Amino acid sequence: MVDAAVAAGARHVAAKVERLEHTPQGVRVSAGGDERLYDWIVGADGARGLTRRRLGLVPRGDSLGLGSSLRGLETERLVLAFPGRGDAYLWIFPRPGGASVGIAYTPGRLSDSAAQATLDAFLDRWLPAGWRDLPGPRYRYPIPVWGSHTLDAVRRGLARRVLLAGDAAAVADPLTREGIRYGLLSGTWAAEHLLAGAPELYPERLDAELGGELERAERARALFFDGPVGQWMVPVARVHPGIRQVLGDLLACRQPYRGLRGRLVRGAIRPARPARRR
Repeated sequence: MVDAAVAAGARHVAAKVERLEHTPQGVRVSAGGDERLYDWIVGADGARGLTRRRLGLVPRGDSLGLGSSLRGLETERLVLAFPGRGDAYLWIFPRPGGASVGIAYTPGRLSDSAAQATLDAFLDRWLPAGWRDLPGPRYRYPIPVWGSHTLDAVRRGLARRVLLAGDAAAVADPLTREGIRYGLLSGTWAAEHLLAGAPELYPERLDAELGGELERAERARALFFDGPVGQWMVPVARVHPGIRQVLGDLLACRQPYRGLRGRLVRGAIRPARPARRR
């Protein structure tokens, strides 16, 4: 992605931003001993990044991710599990030469120690013995999900010539906690509005493109983890190909929340076709 940006005309500065100063003329950025004034900046430095701190934005809507990128592991199996503990779910995603493993959960619904124990038991079941000795970074990171705070933060940034994107804007899916797709989309829309000379329209674009869908995800979260949907959907998916297809498409962001209930009903009575990519 960095190479593609440079090929498109961006200048890559391999230095950490040390200071941001908001002025009526733009944003003054200090990095690597250099200081420059920009008309606008895109803040894509995460939920705890300098951009949000300089805007006076406190963390809101966070779930947590606890996991690791294990190296030296040969596995081709993608595994998802719902342990029935709060709104947590677990994953093993194969990667070349290893796997990404972890658990997503919400503080207050599950303690860090309980989350770690749940993850360890899950990995003991699905990975070869000795996985604890494999190299790879272990991490605990915030997953800022969409909520009413999202557009409030984006509009505060806009007033100071900053377009927040990705985790800095809090655009992760409240149910699946997927954030990469929405980070890329929000960054694309920020760039499009800057190129069009209309950055003031960026919050409305986020609301129009993501607001309805992610608000439905927030409502579905309670139904999935605490209500009847999650109680029967996952067990039935093990034996029913139609429901399994719907669940897979939902977690892979191919099935929107609009129309999910109807597709579940249709999938229950016949094998479902893959959802159309958007």
